Amino acid sequence: MASKKERVWLNEYLRCWNATEAARRAGYKWPNKVGPGKAQKFEEEIESRLSELVMGADEALARLSEMARGEWGKYVTEDGKFDIGQLVRDGKGYLVKKIRETKDGKEYEFYDAQRALVDIAKAHGVFIEHHEHTGADGGPISHTVNTIIVREYVDDGDESD
Repeated sequence: MASKKERVWLNEYLRCWNATEAARRAGYKWPNKVGPGKAQKFEEEIESRLSELVMGADEALARLSEMARGEWGKYVTEDGKFDIGQLVRDGKGYLVKKIRETKDGKEYEFYDAQRALVDIAKAHGVFIEHHEHTGADGGPISHTVNTIIVREYVDDGDESD
């Protein structure tokens, strides 16, 4: 069972990804010695927590699909205003690329739907990029290997030669 200090180390490590820095933040006296050892000790826990943080392919494709479909349009009110608050409360903040303050209020920029469609198509193998490398006139690529032999004169100290 991990101590309170070790739990602090683990949480800090998952923020900064530096074992020594995490040990310093957790208050260990010798962070450069303690940190790497903690990383080894909690390797399985780190892997488990990391798998919770990493976005899988299905989630990435689902988000791209929402971008391609223009799901942000569901947050435009009847009077033509954009309800950013509701979008964020629904956990869809990733649909917004940029927010700018203008003299007339806020301006919202969303991710390109066409680009999202292309990325989805690539993920499904619809577009297969193939690069072929050939030599002159479509033939094989020629290779030249140059070898340089250096002979060194060695003086063996015998002056009779």
